[in-house]
Amino acid sequence: MAQAEVSPLRTQDTFMDRKPVYGILSPSPPLTFSGEELMHASFMSSTGSAVRVEINDIEESLLPSTSAALRRCKAQVLRPYWRLLSFIGWRAFGRESIYYSKCWKCLNIIYPVFVIILLLFAYAYAVIACQGRLNIDDDIEPSTLLPLLTTKRHHPVSSYPLPNITNSWNSTQVVHAIYTVPSTPVSRHIAADETPHCYHIFTSYIVSDILHFLAFCMGVWIFRCQENEELNALIEHTFLQASPLATGSITQAKMIKSMRWILVFGGLWTLSTLGLHGLFLGTFHVYNSATLEPLVGSVWHYVILGVELIGILIMNSVNTAVVINYATQCEMLIYYIRAIDRKLQEKTADLRVIMQDVLRVKQAISRLNGPTARMTSLCVINFSELTVIGLCLLILNKFKDILVWIYRGCFVVVWIAYLVFLLVQASRLNSTWSKFKQSGLEVRVFGYQTCTIQELDSFLLFMGSTKSHAKLFNIPVKPSYLLGILVLTTFTLLILIQTNVIVKANWFL
Repeated sequence: MAQAEVSPLRTQDTFMDRKPVYGILSPSPPLTFSGEELMHASFMSSTGSAVRVEINDIEESLLPSTSAALRRCKAQVLRPYWRLLSFIGWRAFGRESIYYSKCWKCLNIIYPVFVIILLLFAYAYAVIACQGRLNIDDDIEPSTLLPLLTTKRHHPVSSYPLPNITNSWNSTQVVHAIYTVPSTPVSRHIAADETPHCYHIFTSYIVSDILHFLAFCMGVWIFRCQENEELNALIEHTFLQASPLATGSITQAKMIKSMRWILVFGGLWTLSTLGLHGLFLGTFHVYNSATLEPLVGSVWHYVILGVELIGILIMNSVNTAVVINYATQCEMLIYYIRAIDRKLQEKTADLRVIMQDVLRVKQAISRLNGPTARMTSLCVINFSELTVIGLCLLILNKFKDILVWIYRGCFVVVWIAYLVFLLVQASRLNSTWSKFKQSGLEVRVFGYQTCTIQELDSFLLFMGSTKSHAKLFNIPVKPSYLLGILVLTTFTLLILIQTNVIVKANWFL
C-alpha cells in the first residue's frame, strides 16, 4: 500500500532524505495531462516549487528499518555537523536547495573571505594582548616595585678637601667627598590593566597559528573543494552491519547515541573556550589594556572586543570540526569491527563475506590515515603545546589571587580534554582491531561452518597480512604507547618536583 508526504525541496533526493509518512492514498480515477502541462509542472518543480510528493511503503513507518534509522541519524547528527562546517566556511550554503540562486553564490564567495579575515584578526590580537599569558619566565608571579639607586658625584675630586687625617702609622691621607645620593625610586611595576611585553612570540603564538591555519586550509580543500563525504558513506556501511531489530551493544540506536554524545562534547568544549577567554579578560583586566587605551569607553573598543570574540569562536570551531570528524569516523569503525567480530563468533555469515567486510575496514582506516589524519595531527600539536605550557604555568604559579589559579587550572583542563579524547579514540580503534584479529586465530583452531582446512588457512593468511592501524604523525596510536608515555611523564614530573628543580619546597608539593 502506498502513501504520500509533502516536504521541503532539497537538491539531493537520497536514501537518507526520505521520511516516513502516514496518510494512505485512496484509489482515484486516472488523470490525463497534456504535454504542455507536464512541461510546465517540470519547470516549476526545478525552479521554485516549495513541495514535493514522495511515495513510500506504509510498512516502513510501522516497523523499525535501516532507512528510518539513517534518516534519524541525518536529522540528529549529520545536519548539526553540516551546519558547523558551513559556519567555519568548509561547506557551501544552500547546498541542499534545488534552486541555487545568485544570492547563495555571492554568499559562498564572500563568507569564506570573511572567515579568513576573522581568523587573521584573532591571530594578531592574541599576540598584541599576550593572550593566555604564556610566558613562563614572567607570568608566574605578580610584578613588584623595584626601586633603583643611582650614584651621583656632585663635584670634582679637587673640591671639598677634608682635613688631613693622621693615623697610627703617621701617614697622612686626603679623602675627597663622593656623595651617594638615592634617587627617586624607579618603578618597574606592570599594572594589571597594562599589556605586558610578550616573549617567545614565535614558539608560543606564531607556530601555533601557522599550524592552525594550515589545518583550516586543508579542511577547505577536503570538505569544500573535494566535497568529501567519507563520513556519510561510513555511517551508511556501519548501519547496514546492524539489524534494526537487533539488541545488545551493537545497535543502530546506540550508534546514533554515541555520535550525538561526540557532538555534545564538541559543543560544550567550544563554549568552554569562550568562557575561558572571558575568565582571562576578567583575571588580567585586558579589557583596559594599554593597546586599546585610546579607545577605552568608546563604541569601537567594544566592537573590537566583539570581533575578537567571533574570531576566537571560529578558531575553536575549526578545532571542534576536526575533532568531531576524526572521532566519529573512529567510533563508526569500532562499531563496524565489533559487528564483524560478532558475526564471526556466532558463525552467521559466510567466510567470504567476512573477508570482504575486513577489506572494507582496511580501506576505511587507510582513508582515515590520509588527509584527515594529517589535519588532525596539526591540531594535536597545538593541543599538546598548550597543555604543556599550561601545566608549567600551573605548577610554577606564584600568584595568590584565586582567579589566577582558577584560570590556570581551567586552561589545562580545556586543552588536555581534546588532546586525550583524540588519542583515546585512535587507541580504542587499534585495540578493537587487535582483538578482532585474535578472534580470527580462533577460527583456525575451532573451525568455521563447513569450511575446509585450505579455506581456513587462506582466511588466516589474509587476516595476518591485513595490517591497519589508526595513525597520528604517521605513528600508530596504541594503548601500550599511551600508557608508557603517561607513566614516564608522571614519574619524571614527580622527580623534578621532589628535587625542587621546577618548584621550591612547600607544604603542598
